[in-house]
Amino acid sequence: MVDTTKTNHKLSITAIDRHGHPVVTVRVQPMCGAFVTSHLPDRDLLITTDTDLKVGTLNDGTARFFVTAWDLHSGRKDWGPVDVPGPHKGPGRIFGVFDHSAVADPDRRDPTAAIRPTDGTVSHRSDPGTLLLQEHNGILLLGDRRGHLRAVDTTSRRTRWSSGSLAVPRSASSAATAPRIDVLASVGATSDVALLAWRVGDGDHGLRYAAYRLSTGQMLADLGDESGVQPLPDATGTAVALAGAKHIVVAFPGGKHNTIDLARLAGTHPVSLIGHTLYTRADGHHSMAVDAATGHILATGTWQPPTAALPTGTALVAPDPDNPGYLAYRTTAPIK
Repeated sequence: MVDTTKTNHKLSITAIDRHGHPVVTVRVQPMCGAFVTSHLPDRDLLITTDTDLKVGTLNDGTARFFVTAWDLHSGRKDWGPVDVPGPHKGPGRIFGVFDHSAVADPDRRDPTAAIRPTDGTVSHRSDPGTLLLQEHNGILLLGDRRGHLRAVDTTSRRTRWSSGSLAVPRSASSAATAPRIDVLASVGATSDVALLAWRVGDGDHGLRYAAYRLSTGQMLADLGDESGVQPLPDATGTAVALAGAKHIVVAFPGGKHNTIDLARLAGTHPVSLIGHTLYTRADGHHSMAVDAATGHILATGTWQPPTAALPTGTALVAPDPDNPGYLAYRTTAPIK
């Protein structure tokens, strides 16, 4: 697990192992300090962002931003620091200056860049015709305003899939006009999930949404007109909950999925998916545990739902969300 705390005018980023022991602690500037993790075939990395930004360098574009990678098992530095063109922008290992940012020179704008998690070198830069949409574990999604998409491996630069190979969601295939991907309306998601918008008509009512695996291009779920969807990946990496304003769609391996009506959850909202159990929480004290495969309510109470878990069965809970600290406990069986 990786978490942050503020101490002595610094942001401390700490990774702990399954036994609760700190593996590495990195202190960065609170302004623009950030982290992402990368799971590679041979190692797991914590990648931190830091800056030499000071009040005197605001708005002149002279601040330096750099990233450093730390091995999540040994705690040793793996590579870096490596310069990047701006703060962490995301999703994934994408860096650049936001529009109207206080750290930018208003008369100059460097392109956004995606880096390789293996060594921090730049793999791709944005340009007027290419947008960097999201990255996860070395897979980068590129798009243009004509609706063309490519998912590429940032190390080999090999194309994994393109928009021409994507399955069109059923909610978009019945339109009178040929559906096309609206890149600007698509949502940059997290983890291995890409949320894409298909244009079938004018305005917001002319959009249909679908979720895909970023790594393979496989469709996870047809979301219809459900906009504003937020993905909640399962701690085991096998399922994902797609939470919208009206429904939660839980996608399982093999193309199976289940839709849960939010109206059944007594005003609670999803906070985590642990194994096949969806945990929800209301503002205040009410929590629920829901079987993600069936929608059946398993338990309700005033307890805090777990925020993370290991497949071996160790779950993590923040007993008091207003104060730092976590409690780890063993579940009765491995999470699956």
